[in-house]
Amino acid sequence: MNTELIKKYEAFSRDIRGLSDKTVREYVRTLEYFLPHIDFLAAKKPSDIDEVLVKLETDNNWQRQYTYRMSKIIVTFYKWAVVEEILPFNPYVFSRFRKPRPKDPKHISQKEFDFIITDNPILNQQGEVLMNLLWDTGICREEASFLDRPDIRLDKMNVAIRQETSKGEYRPRILPFTEKTAVLIERQIRVSEKLAKGEHVFMNESRLRLMPNDITKLVTKIGKMKGIEISPHALRHSLAIRMLEGGADIGFVSKFLGHTNINQTIRYLNLLEGSTRALYDRALGRQPAESPVAVGRLA
Repeated sequence: MNTELIKKYEAFSRDIRGLSDKTVREYVRTLEYFLPHIDFLAAKKPSDIDEVLVKLETDNNWQRQYTYRMSKIIVTFYKWAVVEEILPFNPYVFSRFRKPRPKDPKHISQKEFDFIITDNPILNQQGEVLMNLLWDTGICREEASFLDRPDIRLDKMNVAIRQETSKGEYRPRILPFTEKTAVLIERQIRVSEKLAKGEHVFMNESRLRLMPNDITKLVTKIGKMKGIEISPHALRHSLAIRMLEGGADIGFVSKFLGHTNINQTIRYLNLLEGSTRALYDRALGRQPAESPVAVGRLA
């Protein structure tokens, strides 16, 4: 019965709701895993379903975010079952699971970054270019992986990131980098024949493109050598926070990072509470030493 139900719901999700193939596959996998653990027709109340999810979460050591996502899919499945008259009523109108609050982005300071790349025994020439380019531009690991030599413009000290728009068009995001990074890239070009010919910026030992997972492993390994947990995304977060602390407009930071939704950028503001006064003074053109006139003070 479960297989037949899932096939019907799969067709409904794809043909009627118009969900993407990726989303439909996720829904199908969730139901294939969930339904064997419950008597579908016997469930009478939300707690019957939630108890199963909690047990699965405990047994499989899931994060709450994953359980929450499963519960949302199961809610839509039960709604569909009632509409199709497979069930007489809906025992799972809502779930008790709530969307977990996103964790604050991991980030490091300039001092920590300098410590990581100074006298690091596993930091070779390519690793040094990678670390500094990520630190300067905040590009993600996928963007770094697909960088080719023509994307780097040393004369203007910037890099062009090919970014797909909502209309399926490709529009470059031009990001500047520092003179130090330009010198490192130029030095790498001189010793890399393939890079000099215009091929991939970051390559493995077989001279093939360094893939996103490889970039994460390399950055993590470099940080671990100095006892600091980092990732390409942590360096991206660090740039966003440094820019906001420096007084950059949040809209500019969002565009610079290539965020499709400014809410992705707003979360960084939660990490700036210690700098609120400095940002406030800078926005109003005050010197840090100036103190605003107390509210209610008589002239």
